[in-house]
Amino acid sequence: MQDARSLLDDLMGPSRNKNPKEEKGKNGEPEFAAPNICKWALVGFCPQGWFTVNKRQLEPCRKNHSEYYKKQFDAYEDKDKYVPAWEDDFLAHLEKLVADCDKYIARERIKCREKGAGGKRVILPSNDGERVAEMEARYAKLIKEAEEKAEESVTKAGELTEQAQALREQIEGVKARHTHEFPGEEVCEVCGVRYAMADSAQMELHGKESHLNGKTHEGYTEIRRKVIELREKKRHRDRENCKKDEAEREKEKERKDRDRDRDRDRDRDRRGDRSRRDRSRRGGSRSESRRRGRDRSGRRSRSRGGGGGRHGRRGGGRGRSGSS
Repeated sequence: MQDARSLLDDLMGPSRNKNPKEEKGKNGEPEFAAPNICKWALVGFCPQGWFTVNKRQLEPCRKNHSEYYKKQFDAYEDKDKYVPAWEDDFLAHLEKLVADCDKYIARERIKCREKGAGGKRVILPSNDGERVAEMEARYAKLIKEAEEKAEESVTKAGELTEQAQALREQIEGVKARHTHEFPGEEVCEVCGVRYAMADSAQMELHGKESHLNGKTHEGYTEIRRKVIELREKKRHRDRENCKKDEAEREKEKERKDRDRDRDRDRDRDRRGDRSRRDRSRRGGSRSESRRRGRDRSGRRSRSRGGGGGRHGRRGGGRGRSGSS
């Protein structure tokens, strides 16, 4: 038997005196995130121990299902960072259970017996059963007495035989009122249980109403309901993620557009600066060319003017020499 400390650990966890929002495991993660804690129980339920029928049993879950960790998880402020991955894993497991159940339903549907299969059955209520048993005991006693009296008195034996026959008719009448033809079977499309197509109160068979209250039906009803819920949550998360991705893509596009416009402006500015420098260089070249042209023209002019004076002087000398 567990002592008080062990019982409290199971119910409230080993760190029961700490604030649930501040509890951390060895790696800095919350205690409920430890590998030995059943995450299915945190985000929903663990169905592994629900079904007791041998052919419908699931593989046992060896992890911790303490309500303490469920409360810790629910109180954790940043639990949303764990929920999507754990719910996706839970959904995948439940979808497999549903797929296996659907295969089982298909097999059981083939096994369903038709109406009238196996002949008729006498199904007596408990009070009529006791009454019939008493009458059959009296009938057997009357028959025995009639056989014993046959050697002594034919008349007495005949009377006993008539009483026994009347009793036999009563017995057959009671049985006739409770004789039923087999009603046929159907298979539940939710859990796969086969049941008789008759009121279970009138037949000693597993009827539709009684199977609806069974653990197998209740369990698979909850599993299928949870699958629908988790699929819708997943679709909602996917839509939100698509919106976020689209917003990120739009931001990235706007950023690239801004960068492209900025690069285009820079290129335009660089081309403008280059054009101005080219014009400036061309303007300077023309000025230099004009300056050089003027220099060359001036030198030629000076050269022509100086040469004429020398020749004139030489001519004048010769003239003077001739005249003399």
